[in-house]
Amino acid sequence: MLRTPKQSRLLAACMDPWASNRLSLTHERMSNLLGVRREGVTGASGNLAAAGLISYRRGCVTVLDRAGMEARVCECYDVVKTEVDRLPPDKPRTEIAPSRGRLDTRTRRSVERS
Repeated sequence: MLRTPKQSRLLAACMDPWASNRLSLTHERMSNLLGVRREGVTGASGNLAAAGLISYRRGCVTVLDRAGMEARVCECYDVVKTEVDRLPPDKPRTEIAPSRGRLDTRTRRSVERS
């Protein structure tokens, strides 16, 4: 049986980058991420829902009480979150315009002739 701290940590970590309290996660996907059987995730989700921390329906988990859920996570979540928060923000990726096929072909041919 999956303990709720493990699932609480997963949900909190998934929510960190987003401003929403809804996650598009199935029990099957959570079980794969946690390395446990789906039935264990279903039981742990039931425990979290009974405590009023989450609600869930097919493929969608809504965190109702994030502070209460974070109180149930293991201490490793705080350690990892503190370290991740120290990292510099990601730079926006610059888009590189795709090259035209004929330029690639000419370049390839000129390289092959050399």
